[in-house]
Amino acid sequence: MYARNNQWDFAHKVAKQHLSEQEISALYINQAQQYELLGKYKEAERLYLKVQEPDLAIHMYKKARSYDNMVRLVSVYRKELLQKTHQTLAALLEKEGNYKQAEYHYVQAKEWRGATNMYKEANMWEDAIRTAKLHGGVNASKQVVFAWAVHLGGEMGAKLLTKFGLVEQAIEYAIESGHFVHAAELAQQSLKSKLPYVYLKHAMYLEDEGRFKEAEEAFVKSGKPKEAIDMYIHQHDWINAMRVADQYDPPSVVDILVAQARVYFEAKQFEQAEQYLLRAGKPDLLVKIYKEAQMWSDAQRIARDYAPNRLNDVNEAYADWLQKHGASQGGDNSGNSMDVARVWSDAGDYPRAIEAYISLDKNTHPNEEELVEGWKQAVSLAYNHCKEKLPPTLQVVKVKLVGLGRFQEAASMFEDLEQYEDAVDVYAQGHMWDKANNLARRISPELAEKVSLRQTEALMEKGSADDLYNSGNVLKAFELWAENKEWDKLMPKARKEGPGAVNKYSPQYVHFLINNSMFEEAGQAVAQDGMGDQTDPDVMKVYMDFTKGFLSLLPVKWDFGPIREHLFQLANRMKVMADVVPIDELQTLCRIMHQYAVAEMARKNGLQEISAKNTISLVRYCDIIPADKCFYDAGVAAKEMGWGPTAFVFLNKFFDITEEDAAGTTFDNAEFSNSDLPPEFVVPKVPVVSAEKIEDVRQWVLTEAVDDSAAHKFGTAQCPKCGDDKLFEASSGCRKCGTQFDKCVITGYPVLDPADRVACKSCGSPANRADWNTYIMKLKACPWCGNIQSSNFSAQ
Repeated sequence: MYARNNQWDFAHKVAKQHLSEQEISALYINQAQQYELLGKYKEAERLYLKVQEPDLAIHMYKKARSYDNMVRLVSVYRKELLQKTHQTLAALLEKEGNYKQAEYHYVQAKEWRGATNMYKEANMWEDAIRTAKLHGGVNASKQVVFAWAVHLGGEMGAKLLTKFGLVEQAIEYAIESGHFVHAAELAQQSLKSKLPYVYLKHAMYLEDEGRFKEAEEAFVKSGKPKEAIDMYIHQHDWINAMRVADQYDPPSVVDILVAQARVYFEAKQFEQAEQYLLRAGKPDLLVKIYKEAQMWSDAQRIARDYAPNRLNDVNEAYADWLQKHGASQGGDNSGNSMDVARVWSDAGDYPRAIEAYISLDKNTHPNEEELVEGWKQAVSLAYNHCKEKLPPTLQVVKVKLVGLGRFQEAASMFEDLEQYEDAVDVYAQGHMWDKANNLARRISPELAEKVSLRQTEALMEKGSADDLYNSGNVLKAFELWAENKEWDKLMPKARKEGPGAVNKYSPQYVHFLINNSMFEEAGQAVAQDGMGDQTDPDVMKVYMDFTKGFLSLLPVKWDFGPIREHLFQLANRMKVMADVVPIDELQTLCRIMHQYAVAEMARKNGLQEISAKNTISLVRYCDIIPADKCFYDAGVAAKEMGWGPTAFVFLNKFFDITEEDAAGTTFDNAEFSNSDLPPEFVVPKVPVVSAEKIEDVRQWVLTEAVDDSAAHKFGTAQCPKCGDDKLFEASSGCRKCGTQFDKCVITGYPVLDPADRVACKSCGSPANRADWNTYIMKLKACPWCGNIQSSNFSAQ
């Protein structure tokens, strides 16, 4: 019902409910075909599309030649086929002669060249030019114009190109396309000035094709016969090259002969090559070729026979080559640089001979004797024939001989010519000082003095202090040894030289040793050399620094008593400068060194108590002597004497300051409240006492600490002024009342009882009677001044 009434939308709804897809499609396609037969294309299209059959609709419109509708549907349902559709329709319409419609579809298919070609095929050139210009631009339209001209040919084509102003471009296009005949016709008809160019291009094309005869004709037509000649030369076709040259370009005959010669040269056929170049009248070129080939004898022969003006040039080049390469690469020659020099000399060209001789060197002439002989020959030639060249020649030869270390030959050369100052200079350069000095003394005192100074400077620069010393320049040798820190050489020589040299260099030597922490070596040097006789604050500082460092080593196994004496002498000298130097500190160091010396002397002579007392009393200097050493030495000394409580106090203190975290810190002396020990001191960053000894002390202290029966306190004395009975027995002063006591010269302990006080009869040094008598009975002399003394048993 709906179908009969053309109500296909309603019909489609009903059909979808009751029919299959295939049945619906068949129904709609059948009805669409009915509409198609009736010419009702819109109704048919609608039904085809309703059942998803756009291709049937497209085909329908194609059969009906309704191309716009066909393209419309393709652009919607078959976009990928749109360009191909336009191409198909364009071809179909072109075949039917419907050119305008075909042009439209070619352009839509982006194939405008197809439209242009269509019009060209149809002889519709204006339309072809129009489409090319519209879609391809001016250059494309020019190509169509050229094609039209080719189609017309001859005069009509030329007129067409002239009309469009494209003659020159058309000619180029024809050449590029290989249409040389047409290009020539165009040029002949419309632009005759271009005709030689066309022929030249045609000739080059023919040459590339191997059509040489035709190329020759084209080259000649182009007015370029030289190009034809070059073509035949390149082919080694000498006959045709010569024919063309004879006929069209006679000057090129020379070029042909030269080219033939070069070919023969490359083939090593020198005789034939030479003939051609001589025929060409080119002896200069022949000389040049022989030179480049390093065929020197042939180059000389041709120059001599045909180009005399080139002979000197050849000889110079030959000599230069020989000097650079030598005979080993000489090919046809057997000479060398020496031979060249002799040739110049024999020819009387002495300047060149001289230059050749002095240009010799070891790189080109390894035989040194012949080399030296050649240089001497240069001097001889200059002396006999070229006086003006003698000075520079001498200087050059001098440098060369000196460079080889041939100082004797160089100096003798100057002596033979009576140029003595130069001879002296050479002797000096060679460090031949005896000859330099002897010759200089013969000439003048001034020159002799200069040579002596130069010798000294040379030896100083060389750093040869030994040579300076051996040459008699002792002071400079000492300076150089000191500068180079060669003290093992300097000090023995200084001691032989005398006190002045020792006094100058001994402080420097000691300073060097202490900078390198070599305090024991410094002590031995001081013991041997003393501390000089100077009052120089810097020297005093050196010996004070030495003494502080040396204290940490004491006692040493060798006799360090002389160091004490030298230190005392230094202190006495420096008293005159007490206002500008730390004389008190120096005197304190003297006292410390004195007590160490007495302690060691007493120990060696069995006076153990005196040695121990000195060691104990030295703790008052724990801010100068390394603190760990002070307390360790005092504790050990007390322990060895059986003074257990005192030993415990010192070794316990030592144990505290050797803990790991104590290094570099400040400690107080609170347990020595009434003593002359400094209130506080700094623990050394690096312990002086060994780890093994520290461990031994630790074990002993820990053992003693748990012994309740032991009294852990040091020995005490009573202050004679304030009566304080807790005064440290070795203290030189009472801190409570401020009284200072004399120090016993034997032990360092205080002299407290006037009744027991004695004094040295020579120096007045005080002492406690018992200790004095013990020491003097054994050692006879006052330890301070060294004078013989007697014991004193009666109270003063």
